[in-house]
Amino acid sequence: MLLASAMLLRSWLFIRGVKRDARPVEERELLNTASEISAILGLKNKRVKLLRSRLVSSPLNFGIVDPIIVLPEGALRAFSSLELRTFLIHELAHVKRHDYAANLFQRLVQVFFFFHPLIILLNRRISEHATTGSLRSAISLKSTRQRSGGCSKPRYFPHARRWRWA
Repeated sequence: MLLASAMLLRSWLFIRGVKRDARPVEERELLNTASEISAILGLKNKRVKLLRSRLVSSPLNFGIVDPIIVLPEGALRAFSSLELRTFLIHELAHVKRHDYAANLFQRLVQVFFFFHPLIILLNRRISEHATTGSLRSAISLKSTRQRSGGCSKPRYFPHARRWRWA
């Protein structure tokens, strides 16, 4: 129980540090893209903040009432606008599905039932499902928005798997 509590505290401190370090994204094109994707996904009532931070190595989101997406500082230079759009679709899909709240609930359950092997297995499956669901959302949105020659096959960007930036 102590270990699970310590891990939850560590995550909270990390997010708090990221919020302190993060600066708003000022690139108008990226902000417009985020607004467009939010509207497509039906996030009209949620205003999602877009920040950048040197403390993160991959895009992440947090916040239940006021969702925040944090991009690594180097991502704005390292990736094309199309690749950044793909990351935004993925992270906004997490926001739409309330994955952060589900993850927080999972971790609280794990604090109290840390000893139960089924809870550990269930947590892994839920986390996999959250990521898979967001990837499916990103791919389906890409396939419907970016049809080429009448083909509705999802476009896959293998270079979008690079999650580390210098």
